[in-house]
Amino acid sequence: MVKNGDEIIIKYELKVHNKIVESDDESLFTIGDQRQLKGVYNFLKSLIGKKDIKGLKKNLVLTSEEAYGNRKENLILNIPKDLFKLDEEDIQEGSKIAITLQNGHESPGVIVEVADTHYTIDCNHPLCDTDLHMELEIIDIH
Repeated sequence: MVKNGDEIIIKYELKVHNKIVESDDESLFTIGDQRQLKGVYNFLKSLIGKKDIKGLKKNLVLTSEEAYGNRKENLILNIPKDLFKLDEEDIQEGSKIAITLQNGHESPGVIVEVADTHYTIDCNHPLCDTDLHMELEIIDIH
């Protein structure tokens, strides 16, 4: 019987407009772990108390709120150029970079503007504001 804390191995494909944007043949998920997409978390929580889930296939539709969320303006940052130790030739609009936030966490970002004194970096997830389709199959449970 499935319980909170169980580990489930899932094979999945994540799609946007029928195009695969992410897939994995053996991804480990933990029932009750809130660090996963909200829609996946809710689905896994719905398995608590069920038996014989190995081999279960499910198609999930994740709204942007249940996936990577909506675009947040506070994640679009203007950072002075003098804080970067990179050669300016290496930095251009569309460049993907990682920045360390004040809380110490690293965040991926995309440079959306190169101005005279600063870079504008969008740290929103690339799939924010996007509804996703997830096809999954439960391979095993521990």
